[in-house]
Amino acid sequence: MLQRFLPYAVALGAVSLAAVLRGTLLAPMMGGGRAPFGLFTMAIIFTAWMGGFTPGLFATVLGAADRKST
Repeated sequence: MLQRFLPYAVALGAVSLAAVLRGTLLAPMMGGGRAPFGLFTMAIIFTAWMGGFTPGLFATVLGAADRKST
């Protein structure tokens, strides 16, 4: 049962880590402006590689939701 939800947990963790790193490390270096979304791309690629298409799509939606909220 746990193995079925593990790829989605990886997606949530990878996108959350990318959001935190973008907000704490990249934003101050960019002068407080919008930092690039390269970390989200790496998180999505990693998630798709580990879990497949559907967890990768889930990571994409999470990354897009974070982009809309900032």
